[in-house]
Amino acid sequence: ALLQVRLARGNGAFQRACACSIDDEGETACYDGVDNDVDGSRDCADPDCASSCIITCAPGQSFRSYSATGSWAISDLSTTSVPLAAAVTGSVKKVGVQLGINHTYDGDLDISVRNPASATVLLSDDNGASGDNYTATVFSDAAAIDIAAGAPPFTGTFRPEGALAAFVGSSLLGTWYLDVYDDTAGDTGTVTSFRLDVCY
Repeated sequence: ALLQVRLARGNGAFQRACACSIDDEGETACYDGVDNDVDGSRDCADPDCASSCIITCAPGQSFRSYSATGSWAISDLSTTSVPLAAAVTGSVKKVGVQLGINHTYDGDLDISVRNPASATVLLSDDNGASGDNYTATVFSDAAAIDIAAGAPPFTGTFRPEGALAAFVGSSLLGTWYLDVYDDTAGDTGTVTSFRLDVCY
């Protein structure tokens, strides 16, 4: 939109006119580090981004989102680790995780996230019994439903078994990992996506 601004002298005569561009469409990009609508909040700290963000940052905090998609094989009785490299220096204030897993027996899986200092938070441990897959599964400490109360394919937002708040105060910089351990023989699968959202 275009806002026309006119400045007036005391006698009522217009002294100057300027055309100032403003954005009235809200925060149009939620992961670009820019306050698109110039309202003082950027990316996931802006309410306009609430529907697409895993977590919401407090005013004054910065936000980063890291993600990977592909096909990482999950083999019986072994751990599959998917890395995400964070190149930003900062102290973690909040963490959210989203993942995708194709597997024919969810109850075999122990899923956790690990920070660069090797601290680990358990997301889901042997949940889902004989059900299949984790599809667009989000883990947030603020979720109303515990993952153990969910059902495959666990689409939606769930509270992890461990608290992601355990990462608060740790360094963002370095490589984070999604670790998936298949603890029983007979069914295998793949990790298809891993996303990490961080306020710092």
